[in-house]
Amino acid sequence: GVDFSRELDLNRAYIKCILFDLKALWYERLPLASLIERENERNPVVTYNDALINSTLLSIEAVGYTIQETETKKLTVKYNVSATPITFVFELMPGTADQLSLHLIVPLWRTVLLLDGQKRNLKAILEQKDAELEQYRLEGAVLKRTTVQTSKFDGDAFERYYVDQNERGITREDRTIVQLLIPLGNRYHLKKATHFIDRTAVPANVVQSPAGPSTSVSTGGTPKKRKKKRHRIPGFPMKFPELADQE
Repeated sequence: GVDFSRELDLNRAYIKCILFDLKALWYERLPLASLIERENERNPVVTYNDALINSTLLSIEAVGYTIQETETKKLTVKYNVSATPITFVFELMPGTADQLSLHLIVPLWRTVLLLDGQKRNLKAILEQKDAELEQYRLEGAVLKRTTVQTSKFDGDAFERYYVDQNERGITREDRTIVQLLIPLGNRYHLKKATHFIDRTAVPANVVQSPAGPSTSVSTGGTPKKRKKKRHRIPGFPMKFPELADQE
């Protein structure tokens, strides 16, 4: 992948170019004024300025990349602006392990944590809905639309299904990642290490039972006044331990 960004350091603008794969990272960071001066000297036909850089490097996808292997890596980036070819050249140096971690490994872990949190919250919602339907059933409600009736959600079976379906494609390392995310303490430390802010909390109105009667259930006759004493099933209403695991 290739990434371009603009940074402000001590009131001075810098342009940073990063080239990376799954093994290594190369980069160049230089003052914006130096990049403009260098490109104008390299290609005097084009007037390079702040506006051109903002509308190309920092705004749109390039139409082509060329990498020349030298003592470092020379990256040529090509754009078409008003039918005119515009190129930028960067002299990339090998990055450190810390830079590779910052620009690749940490974002990947944040994505894994985000998807894991979304999955756990969706499972919690499904389990809550099952408990809600069971509560209705105990109170005598009957589902009219039997064609949409579903079996009770089994979170463990759900997890096993996708592992079994992809048995050949899942490596030992993949299983290690999955197992690593199971303990709550591990997820907490991963979030802390990657400065991950979990915004996947389920809004309260999504998991609460509706105040009025549901249109998909019926008591089978004339509506009766709801009794104050209600049958309860174990574990209802359900708690959401994952929603408490927010930073």
